[in-house]
Amino acid sequence: MRIKTDIIYGDTAQDEIHKGAEIVAQAVGSTLGPSGKNVAIAYSNEYGIHARIVVKDGVTVARSIDLDNEYQNMGAQIIKEASWKTVQAVGDGTTVSAILSFALYDQIFKLSRAGYDPILLRKEVEKAVDKVIGEIDKLAIPVKTLEQKKQIANISANDEELGELIAKTVHEMGENGLVLVEESTLPHTKVEKTEGFQFDKGWAAPEFMTNPNRLEATIENPLILITDEYVNDLRLIEDLLNALATQHKKLVFLASNFSLVVAGNMADNKNRGVLPSLLIEAPSMGQNQRNTLSDMAVLTGATFFSQSTGKKLADATIEDLGQAEYVKSTRNETLISGGHGNKLVIKERVAEIEKMLETEEMDFDKEKLKERLARFTSGIAVIKVGGATETEMKERLERVKDSVQATKAAVATGIVPGGEVIYLIIRQVLSPKNIAENIVYQALYQPFKILLTNAGLDAGEWYEKLQNATKHSGIDITKQTIVDMVKEGIIDPSEVSKEALKNACSTAIANSSIGFIVIQKNTDKDTKR
Repeated sequence: MRIKTDIIYGDTAQDEIHKGAEIVAQAVGSTLGPSGKNVAIAYSNEYGIHARIVVKDGVTVARSIDLDNEYQNMGAQIIKEASWKTVQAVGDGTTVSAILSFALYDQIFKLSRAGYDPILLRKEVEKAVDKVIGEIDKLAIPVKTLEQKKQIANISANDEELGELIAKTVHEMGENGLVLVEESTLPHTKVEKTEGFQFDKGWAAPEFMTNPNRLEATIENPLILITDEYVNDLRLIEDLLNALATQHKKLVFLASNFSLVVAGNMADNKNRGVLPSLLIEAPSMGQNQRNTLSDMAVLTGATFFSQSTGKKLADATIEDLGQAEYVKSTRNETLISGGHGNKLVIKERVAEIEKMLETEEMDFDKEKLKERLARFTSGIAVIKVGGATETEMKERLERVKDSVQATKAAVATGIVPGGEVIYLIIRQVLSPKNIAENIVYQALYQPFKILLTNAGLDAGEWYEKLQNATKHSGIDITKQTIVDMVKEGIIDPSEVSKEALKNACSTAIANSSIGFIVIQKNTDKDTKR
């Protein structure tokens, strides 16, 4: 089989990119707002259609789109990236990201055709976007009450019952508590609380992933080996690894660092079924790293192998290993849940950290001590999402995940008026007489326009009515009246509004910068244009 390429360039390439981007923006935009439409999706594999779902979730719609025309698909996939980055960062704003991305790109596309230099336009557009993002920070309102959290959660989850459960959970767990979302085998949704430990470091190699679609590695009921040594030779613990394999155990191995050879050998053993394992590099460095690893050891009941404890990794036995209910890692983050540490030892460690906090004077060291204390005292709340069918459960699961992240984002950075009026407010700092600022000015109107169009309303007419309205005014779509959006609880996390616009700008510029499209193809098949 020979792989060859098709190439298109110039205006022809941009025409195809534009068509693909528009398809995604229209499909995703149709879901915006309380009057947005549902989208029916049929999933296929090599055997044909295997599942059908009906959703009103922008990111799910975006993910499902993979156009047959590979040239148009290039533009579609880049627009999808705006939605994906936004939901990864803040859990919401996927639909608006796609709308803004195409709106910005569409303006640049049209002006480029009219003879303007697209490179100069892109640079000036970035400056204009940075200018309005700064305005969002100025307008953000702090979130403190449970009622405010309910408002955010309800909007994001599109379900008052789920929204209330999510808001109460986030509120009860506090600023440092962890709120996770998982599937349930039961039809109803409930919250379970457990002890846990999270840190900013993930799997040591992608071969350890157990769910490539979500870039996750999960291992249940593992034994846990912890050291601050650099591990470059498995022969040091050969007897221990053989004993674990013989007894059909699972291993999570945390260390300061692993050599490529060690990571590769352990991944190979895992993939061959010899020893299910997960290698995780420790976060931070120096004394902060040792403190973190030592705390993990206490939480899981493991021996900490370190020069600071006088324990050598080569002497490790199964009895020295800790245990947890499960460990989950992504590329950049790890969660250890349900550690089997001794309650009395944990209590002593908490008291030790609290005493150190009383005497510590350096702000940086105080923050690190507070982080350590939070890991022991805040715990984890797991929202187990159920449904009458698997399809219903999975659709609800995505909404709950988005809502949790959006609620936490609102707590962290504040809220702004919803109903897409925030973009109408911030665009007032731009000058429509400046070409680049006018591109952004026009694009920021589109989310509001599509929201009202989905509700069967004339956006231009309602926009005129808003001109003489008071601060925070917007359109309550369900009542078709002008209201104070903040008082009515029609609000968005400020971070969501910022991320949506930032990612939209990035992908719009990426699309507008394409001059050539190169498609590899199997010579046995024709690439459709």
